[in-house]
Amino acid sequence: MQREFNAMSGLRRPVSITVVATIGSEANPTLLVGMETLPLVLDSTTANIQRDWMSTVRDVVVLDESGTRQLVFNLTTSNLGETANYESLKGSLLRLANR
Repeated sequence: MQREFNAMSGLRRPVSITVVATIGSEANPTLLVGMETLPLVLDSTTANIQRDWMSTVRDVVVLDESGTRQLVFNLTTSNLGETANYESLKGSLLRLANR
């Protein structure tokens, strides 16, 4: 999806997807396979990003420029392998980028 956004012109705001690996996932690198093309942040008990963003595992948390949470999209309940879910998330990101 990031490649699609990178190829788009005319967005009011850029869309930048970053993966946040939950605390402990760094011990199992197989959990991160396929993420090598996106920026990766490893959460920690000090930073505790998941807590601060009030998110659960497999949540896509969309923040605005000031770091305010705008949208949460869970990938467990809305698998991106299903076209409708993929298009729903992509459409939401486009709307936020263009407002």
